[in-house]
Amino acid sequence: MDIRTSDEYYHLIYDPLLHGYTTSFFKTKTGSPAISTNVLRLASAAFYTTGQFMYGEYAFKVNVPTVANASLVCGAAGSTDITVWDQITDGEFAVTLDGVAYNVTGIDFSTGAYTPAFLTGKSTATATIDTWSAVTSGGFKITIDGTARAITGINFKTAFPYTSAYLTGGNAATSTIATWAAVSDGSFRVTMDGTQRDVTGIDFRNVAAYTPAFLTGGTSATSDFATWATVTDGSFDITINGAAKSITSIDFTGVLSMADVAAVIQAKLRTATGTNETVVWSTNKFIITSGVTTSASAITVLSATGSGTDISGAGATAYMDSDVGAGDEAVTNKVSLMTMAQVATTIQTALRAVTSALETVVWSTNHFVVSSVNTTVDSAITVLSAVGSGTDISGAGATTFMDAEIAVGAVTAHATTKTMADVATLIQTAIRTATSKLETVTWEGTNHFLISSVNTTSISAITVASAPDANTDLSGAGGTTFMDCDTGNGTVTARAMADSMDYVASQIQTVIVALTGESDTVVYDTDHFVLRSDTTGGVSSVSVLSAVDGGSGTDISGAGFLNGLTGTGSVVIGSSKNFGLKLPCMGATNYILFQVIGDRLVCKTCDAAGGIEYYSTPFLSAWMGVDTVYSFVWAIDSIVFSVNGVRIAKLADHVVKDVPLSIIGENLNADNTDFGYIYFKGVRKTNSQFTHTFTVTA
Repeated sequence: MDIRTSDEYYHLIYDPLLHGYTTSFFKTKTGSPAISTNVLRLASAAFYTTGQFMYGEYAFKVNVPTVANASLVCGAAGSTDITVWDQITDGEFAVTLDGVAYNVTGIDFSTGAYTPAFLTGKSTATATIDTWSAVTSGGFKITIDGTARAITGINFKTAFPYTSAYLTGGNAATSTIATWAAVSDGSFRVTMDGTQRDVTGIDFRNVAAYTPAFLTGGTSATSDFATWATVTDGSFDITINGAAKSITSIDFTGVLSMADVAAVIQAKLRTATGTNETVVWSTNKFIITSGVTTSASAITVLSATGSGTDISGAGATAYMDSDVGAGDEAVTNKVSLMTMAQVATTIQTALRAVTSALETVVWSTNHFVVSSVNTTVDSAITVLSAVGSGTDISGAGATTFMDAEIAVGAVTAHATTKTMADVATLIQTAIRTATSKLETVTWEGTNHFLISSVNTTSISAITVASAPDANTDLSGAGGTTFMDCDTGNGTVTARAMADSMDYVASQIQTVIVALTGESDTVVYDTDHFVLRSDTTGGVSSVSVLSAVDGGSGTDISGAGFLNGLTGTGSVVIGSSKNFGLKLPCMGATNYILFQVIGDRLVCKTCDAAGGIEYYSTPFLSAWMGVDTVYSFVWAIDSIVFSVNGVRIAKLADHVVKDVPLSIIGENLNADNTDFGYIYFKGVRKTNSQFTHTFTVTA
């Protein structure tokens, strides 16, 4: 450590990491310079050295983070509740910026972007689709964005289609056509879509055509047509299609074949019955066939009439050999051509006649399927049971028939693909129809509704729901919870401003900029507002706020709002940043300086008489916010300025000859300008104005 008090050639580097801030070397002009993170930090501070220097090389490693502007730092904001600000459409205050007084009026805070208000229903909302699907005219009341709305006529039943309920019978259903064809009064009971139905009088007998009944005579029939040709009064008795007939006076004269014999008998038979029976000779026997193809078709064996020549076969001569004792005669009964599909269709027709609807009954391999035609939530069906009259075809009787009684039939209930999300969508559509807007209704999770205003302005609002004047009450205030959004259950979340207090600041800034024509700024910083002039340097100024004289709007200058009045608002004066050499006493203007003024870097010299020479260049963004070395070489006839070793300017030496100057840093304001080091190599001069001793490391 050296103590030096005389003129000499001198070389030093001041490093804050090594020396701290020592008053043996520095004298504080304003503020409180301090060592922070190994640099000399100047927050609204200025300094100069107690030692003075002349000529030589000087370098300053400086971090300049911002440009100096005058600003007003308001006190803690009176209200940070954005819903208080958003009610103001005519905010105003008075302020002086850069020496000009302004009345800042008409500030509208109601136009910001908001998250819409919304209503959250309780978690006990009705979550059963069938309950909603039964509603044909639902409604509720609600106020959205300040307008009361009656939401009515919501029809979930028609909007929500269902697959129909159906009954599947057992696999032991009767599949024998003859059994069904014998039924003329079938009946069963079923409850369809909630209504009990007795289906009776189902006649299966003539659903389809029959193969007719026929009689096959014995093979001992007389086969010699000559024998038949001698008979002129042949006769026989027969019961055909249920009617007894005596066929007499059959004259075979002139027959020439057994086919002729059969033809003569057929003609007489048809004359007696009035129908189209057939009689044919087949090799060695006669075949007599009924002439009807309905359930009435029937035939018997032949017998003697008791008159004329008996040709039935019951007499001495075999003739037709078709009497009861012939031995190989045979009656073949009629056979229905009905199918099981026709059985099902017959049941379906009878069911539809009772319900006046279009239910279906189908036969599927070995069982019946009976289906409701209703495609709403009302679709339903039961198993079958006996009516108590007619032939029971339900399956509960001795014959299985449809086999769809309680012990066997299986009911498949109605079903829908609709979900609670679809319920919400239908309610949403009804609300949008009423408001002509795009509100949203959603089903959240598994248990509640959320209804949201779509308005993103300060009028966004919503209430809980209430009962409608008519219609099924969906609000939750009735016997069924439904939406569960009524008073005591629904929870309203008010609108919230998306931009928060930054939006308030931006609205104020917009009006100020329109007044000043400058790029003045207003920001919200943590808990207070800062109003900053766009002008830099010494002419930059901002006053505290006051009320507009005679104003008619809402005064936001003071407590409760901006809190920028005298006593709460703090003014920071704008100035240039100076670092270099200067004579700091007695108002002397002798200096060699770097100045940062707004967006310009100025290299400047000035003598005591006011002679100034300077050079101005844009202050590059590469120099801002990082350590940058500003240096100049002071020679007898010139001063060369450089930044990071790059020459910026060469100016004439305007300082007073042989007058030593202090190293200074001043007008650095509240932007935390940092000095990393100060370097000097040249002549150190004593000065009678100061008695000083300083310690440095050479």
